[in-house]
Amino acid sequence: MEKYLKTRYGLKLVETMGKKSFKVALSICNLSKPNAKQNTHLIAMAKVPDTTHNMQIMFEDLKPEIESLQSFTWRGKAMKVFIFGDYWFLCKLYGLSGPSGLHPCLWCETNKKDMQKDQLTGSMPKKRSLNSMQENLTQFLASGGGEKSAKHFKNVIYPAMLDTELDAVAPPYLHILLGIVAKHHSHMERDAAILDQKILEERAKLSNLSRKNMKNMA
Repeated sequence: MEKYLKTRYGLKLVETMGKKSFKVALSICNLSKPNAKQNTHLIAMAKVPDTTHNMQIMFEDLKPEIESLQSFTWRGKAMKVFIFGDYWFLCKLYGLSGPSGLHPCLWCETNKKDMQKDQLTGSMPKKRSLNSMQENLTQFLASGGGEKSAKHFKNVIYPAMLDTELDAVAPPYLHILLGIVAKHHSHMERDAAILDQKILEERAKLSNLSRKNMKNMA
């Protein structure tokens, strides 16, 4: 990232929901503390929930402004906008039905059934792009647009709200890590319970063996 930012200005677009307000802010990545309050600029706010409909209204106004930023140069450096947010926000922003769909990944077209297989075989799933998602959406709408049929069209059910390509969208590492840690903890609890049961069984065997030996000695 540091090497990248030497030749251009990075702008971090981030959403947050707090105090019953939906907010969108921009931070300048080239600064030493880009997340500091004085380096974060609120560009939109509404006292509404972050539903898909409300986001579409907000980003209808923000989209041309963000596109204008990315075509702007200052002191010989171009601007590049990166998108940050929780996974639900990113799904809605790019038109996916949500993280529980058959094709839940924003960056590739793999489905839930193949995710484990891809990890075991090392095969790479096909990447998504704005163009491929638009094709999925066109097919989805042509089929009648029923949300139950979304799985047949890679779970794309409405247009992306921005023209920013997916390579500029940051995976929400905190949410991903929370899922990994929760699964690890669940497996550890399961294995610990099995181990406890085996220990109890071995102790019972040793206890019975000890009683038999004492009877034989008597």
